Amino acid sequence: MLASYGLSRTLTPITIGLLLKGEVHSGNQGWFSRLNGKVEQGFERMRSSYAELLAVLLTRRWIVPIAAASLLALGAVMFLFVGRDFFPAIDGGQIQLHVRIPAGTRIEKTEQMFQRIEDKIRDIIPASERALIVDNIGLPARLYNLAFSDGSTIGVNDGVILISLNDGHRPTADYVREMRRVLPAAFPEDIFYFQPADIVTQILNFGLTAQIDVRTVGYDRAKNLHIAQELRRRIAAIPGVADAHIQQEVNGPEIFAAIDRSRAAELGLNVNQIASNLNISLASSEQVSPNFWTDPKSGIPYYLAIQTPERRLASLNALTNTPISESLTAARPAGPGTARQRRDTVAIGGADQREPGECAAGL
Repeated sequence: MLASYGLSRTLTPITIGLLLKGEVHSGNQGWFSRLNGKVEQGFERMRSSYAELLAVLLTRRWIVPIAAASLLALGAVMFLFVGRDFFPAIDGGQIQLHVRIPAGTRIEKTEQMFQRIEDKIRDIIPASERALIVDNIGLPARLYNLAFSDGSTIGVNDGVILISLNDGHRPTADYVREMRRVLPAAFPEDIFYFQPADIVTQILNFGLTAQIDVRTVGYDRAKNLHIAQELRRRIAAIPGVADAHIQQEVNGPEIFAAIDRSRAAELGLNVNQIASNLNISLASSEQVSPNFWTDPKSGIPYYLAIQTPERRLASLNALTNTPISESLTAARPAGPGTARQRRDTVAIGGADQREPGECAAGL
């Protein structure tokens, strides 16, 4: 505003003076000048009539309170319809939906759930108005990719669905309201919340994924979680609040394995080898030894991971009989009946299911 004021008091008058310096007024007027003159005469008559009406109204003191009351009443009526958003609504034709599948879900299962959610979105948004739907599931393959995302994804059960609409689409807010109603009812175990999608909304929100962010800080983790859950419940009950959620994931499944070090040593195994094998089986080799590969043509990075198929870990009994792959000859010389590349099944519990030629050690 200050720069505009300074410009209007300096450069603008000088420019006008230079442009009007050579202006010549003559008696011969064209059709445009005559039309402009008639418009100015009509405007002057309207302005004079308005000034006379305003002068008459101001002399009647009883009119002023009536006019003020009418303005207040009109403002109160408009207040019910204009909305009360913290940020102006920008219809950029883009929707960014964050989806969180239950904790502990593997990435292949997450992909299947995202496909089901996509199918439901296609039922809500007609094909004539959909331009593109893109899913970004899990964490970026490389850390520098976080510069191009908001960093809100926290695991392989987390992801973002980007929806781009065609020109001439219905209001984006209508589709967002419909998805807020349909998706939680169709997938009650999942968490859904919408994030700023277009660049204007992202700038107005200072890069945050929510318009209001509340943090609880303390030394007692359990009490902090209880307070955060209570705050989320109360904030969600406030009219106008949508997508209230807790960003942290605190209900992930956990398995504690007690390793019998003596029996593991008899098989030539140590705790690090056993833990690495269990981690690879359950969370893939990406957790132990990441292996990245970049496509030289597209430049898209990929990571190669090894993991036990989900169908082979369908029960706790199968989980407690996770094979530990390690050569026994590294710890002791090969004796009679000892294969150099022998696979030893290490049972994490009381269950002991051995295949022919395998040895089991209870953990």
